[in-house]
Amino acid sequence: MYKVLIVDDENFIRKGLVSCMDWAAWGCELIGAAENGEQAMELVRQNKPDIVISDINMEKMSGLELVEQLSFQYPEIKAILFTGIYDFNNVYNAIKFDVVDLILKPTSPGRIQQALTKAIYQIETENAAGDMRALIKRQSEQNLKLKQTMLIENLADGSSYGEGTAEALEAVGLTLHNFVMVTLLLYGAHEQASASFQEAERTITGYIDLLFEDSGYYCVFTGTRSFHILQDFGEVTPHTLAEVRAVCADLSKTIDNLTEYFCTIGISAVHADPSLLHQAMTESVGAANYAAYDKDNASIVEYTRMPRLSSDTIGGLRTYLDQLSDAIERMQPEAAHGILREMTAYYPAHKIPFEEVRGVGILVADLCIRLLWDYNCVGGDAFSSKHEAYKNMLQCKHADELQHDLTAIVDLTIRNLAARSDSSRSMIDRVESYIRRSYQEELSLEKIAARYHISPGYLSRLFKSKKEVSLTTFIQNVRIEKAKELIASTDMRTYEIAAAVGIPDPVYFSKTFKKATGMRVRDFRSQAQGGAE
Repeated sequence: MYKVLIVDDENFIRKGLVSCMDWAAWGCELIGAAENGEQAMELVRQNKPDIVISDINMEKMSGLELVEQLSFQYPEIKAILFTGIYDFNNVYNAIKFDVVDLILKPTSPGRIQQALTKAIYQIETENAAGDMRALIKRQSEQNLKLKQTMLIENLADGSSYGEGTAEALEAVGLTLHNFVMVTLLLYGAHEQASASFQEAERTITGYIDLLFEDSGYYCVFTGTRSFHILQDFGEVTPHTLAEVRAVCADLSKTIDNLTEYFCTIGISAVHADPSLLHQAMTESVGAANYAAYDKDNASIVEYTRMPRLSSDTIGGLRTYLDQLSDAIERMQPEAAHGILREMTAYYPAHKIPFEEVRGVGILVADLCIRLLWDYNCVGGDAFSSKHEAYKNMLQCKHADELQHDLTAIVDLTIRNLAARSDSSRSMIDRVESYIRRSYQEELSLEKIAARYHISPGYLSRLFKSKKEVSLTTFIQNVRIEKAKELIASTDMRTYEIAAAVGIPDPVYFSKTFKKATGMRVRDFRSQAQGGAE
């Protein structure tokens, strides 16, 4: 049994990590849950865990400080880190201290299992090696591959390193020349059988290693029932994509014939700039999804061969999708139904082929699924199978049938958002209370999101939907109200009041105060204190 220590300063997060997985089934034993890095080091000294799973942002000793100490005192211990937001320095230090994986909150048991599998794999590899020199060499190669894969995964998921991209690639010895992203989406009759699927994952990973071994590739397993393969070429020829497609065809046939699952595969365009990894991922995922309703029933689709609509037509559809997203987020089913009816009339008016109309249906389904994930409305009847939604669309013969299916999907999404509304209100109440208590401190969307272990985008949308004002504006309004109280009741100077309400720049404070109240500070003081007299 591998001994695991959990470290997080939030009690409910610790309890959630303890209870979210069947640790024994993974050959692991939980030896404790620490509240901070200092307490964790004491437990490490007492129990010598094999794996430490820790949050990054903690008082007394951060997760990065903890793994730094572990790397010097207990280099054999494998570390997995959580973070509320991806930050270049966090990723750089995680690579520097040989962290097995860096996971973005909120996460899922499947993602934790993935990281745990990596850690156990490293431990078993090290324990199995007999020759120390060979062990060091293999460990170095494996760690480098893991670091490279983790960086590729971050870039593909949309993490931006800006001008630091080249530095991050150089740090792990990675050079990308011309590359494509291949996405494999797995479906089958036993989708709900986790044990069966875990076995299939291991089998398919072996097939990928076998079929892609003659080329530079990285298999990035980033989510349940999906594999993403980055294939790098030294030189592009007119046959490059055809060769990739041939390998993918062999992979598809192997999965069809040797497992109980079937797959669709999407291939991105060829790119040379590593900063376009996220675009390549988007292209390959879109192509893999499109393969589910391709008119020729192809299981493999190249992004460059997908049909294109005119820019004006796409603009009109984008407007409808934006309006639909807004209606769903506001939980207005009648408005959403009206938009779907307008879209159904839009297709024949602009002579859009029905094959592409189905593609719009996929976009609507993806929109609903994204909203459910963004608002943490997963589980229950909230799209237990995306493929089932796509399969229903495949069976549609005309736009009216498609509208009927999409209406059901939209209604299901709105019901789940409404069910989540009360708990979301509780979250916003806590955020509001925190702002009113801590307005003197430096506050930002990212800092508050990290405190409550949610993504900044989710918090921003949730706060505005509940308060009808942005979080940034709300913070400013609280500070201005506190400033008005101090101006009316004290003789504090402007710069003192500015600092007291969390705006250390008095010039910026004065401008903000006048914009919010329509009055200069001294005029407001004269009016307020004169009225009091």
